[in-house]
Amino acid sequence: MTRMKGVPVQSVVRLTEDHVRCLVKDIVDFSIHLAQSLPVKGETFYMHGDLHGGNVLIDPETKRLTGVIDFGSMYAR
Repeated sequence: MTRMKGVPVQSVVRLTEDHVRCLVKDIVDFSIHLAQSLPVKGETFYMHGDLHGGNVLIDPETKRLTGVIDFGSMYAR
């Protein structure tokens, strides 16, 4: 297992509207890239399951996405 850089987004006290917009774009871009990278297996699809502020990591200085963690249960039918 590799330790991801960043802090949970829920631990950051203040995010400006611009920070939130950039962060949402980062998460959408990450999700699209992940979806395009995963293998397709019939009707099985992959999902995070419990995406929340504790599983979204950001750089505390730039407020940009550094990673998404906790993919324990990531597929469904």
